[in-house]
Amino acid sequence: MTKRLVAGPWTGEFGWEVMSWQGYIRKLAPQYDEVIVSSFVGNEALYADFAHKYIPHNIEGLRDCWYMRPRNPEHLGKLFSHMKSLGGDMVLPNKYIPIERQKFIRYGNSAQMPRYDLLIHARKPVGKWPGRAWPPQKWNELIRRLAAQRFRMAAIGTEAYVPEGVVDFTHLKLAEVLDIMASSVMIVGPSSGPMPLASLCGTPQLVWSDSQRYCAIGCNNRQRFETLWNPFRTPCRVMDAYAWQPPVPIIEVAILECIESWKPKQKLCFSEASSTSGVAVL
Repeated sequence: MTKRLVAGPWTGEFGWEVMSWQGYIRKLAPQYDEVIVSSFVGNEALYADFAHKYIPHNIEGLRDCWYMRPRNPEHLGKLFSHMKSLGGDMVLPNKYIPIERQKFIRYGNSAQMPRYDLLIHARKPVGKWPGRAWPPQKWNELIRRLAAQRFRMAAIGTEAYVPEGVVDFTHLKLAEVLDIMASSVMIVGPSSGPMPLASLCGTPQLVWSDSQRYCAIGCNNRQRFETLWNPFRTPCRVMDAYAWQPPVPIIEVAILECIESWKPKQKLCFSEASSTSGVAVL
């Protein structure tokens, strides 16, 4: 008799799926002959290494940590009933899962994509915290400053603003984004789901956030990104002195400081096109 694991449906936030769900299901997977996972359309790359079947959904609602307040609860109910009807051991999302109880893999193939100095995740004012978005004018100013130093930059994110002067990768499939992340020097943006995903690709992050303690995980975002959601100890710097609206010059200086501190200069694209005098502040 086939021993089956039925996982989901996942309906919560993307960052929580990356760091408090998919790794847990991967840890359970070897105990089963068949693993069936359900999550959002487009997220199947997170489970490709172990799931035998992926059931995508596009249920809409306000995502909050590991759950959702759906716009049409009956749709979620139907999906839940379908998953239950498959038989086997059913596992549902349930709060924060420490990384010690999960198994993570490194995502992305750095040899498959062109390299970028900076990935930008310019989240739009959507979801439960619209005030966390940086205004487009700030992003555009930052990009102008960095472009003058010949940084090669690209934007990612399905619900993200694309600043002027960067390559637009917001339309790529997740598997392609993983390759882009793995080949890039660092990613920059406010606290959001792509940051922990970048950590699993080995891509350093510069993140800004407030300093409050969040009850759902029992820590602030500095602890979350630097330690509790960082199983591979990928370099990460969290800026929380200015909360969600840090000044552009502060972010520019922080980017340059991170590059110097982490010293990934062998990966820097602009160094191939210009002399180091273009980044003399380093």
